[in-house]
Amino acid sequence: MVRTHCIKGTSLGLVALTVSVFAAASSVAACDDGAKEKATAAAAASASAAKAKAEAQAEELAAAARKTKAEATRAFEEKRTAARRAIESHANSTERRYSSLSEKADKLKGAAKTKADTAKAALEKTRMQIVTDLKDFGNLSESAFAEASAKASANVAAFDAALDAYELAVTGKVTKQDAGAK
Repeated sequence: MVRTHCIKGTSLGLVALTVSVFAAASSVAACDDGAKEKATAAAAASASAAKAKAEAQAEELAAAARKTKAEATRAFEEKRTAARRAIESHANSTERRYSSLSEKADKLKGAAKTKADTAKAALEKTRMQIVTDLKDFGNLSESAFAEASAKASANVAAFDAALDAYELAVTGKVTKQDAGAK
């Protein structure tokens, strides 16, 4: 029994020795793990700070891009509105001349009436093109604006020519009037 006890005691001693060596090794490893954890935490904090800085810079760039886009959109809207107003102003300035000619045309008879009606039909056609142009101005993208603006200007010029032809058909002469005069 003693012998068994010795073996057990020896066995327990070896276990105790193994445990104490393991504990010492673990404490040394724990010290190493602490340094590693500190280094890992510092690296994570640095990465987190760099990520936050990059996100802040990205947000600043995005805000600047949104501001630039908003300014460009506002400038385009102003340009489109100015072009629309110019066409409307021109149309309004010619309306008085058109109304006066229509009153005179209603009094015409025979071939003169037919000629005036033909000229008026051409005038109405160009007038409708201008109305369509004005409606389209509200839906234009910036890239399509230049082409549509040129088309509208050509239609305004065609309207002026048709109005002159109408006046010639009604009165036998053309009196050029300043587009700004009312």
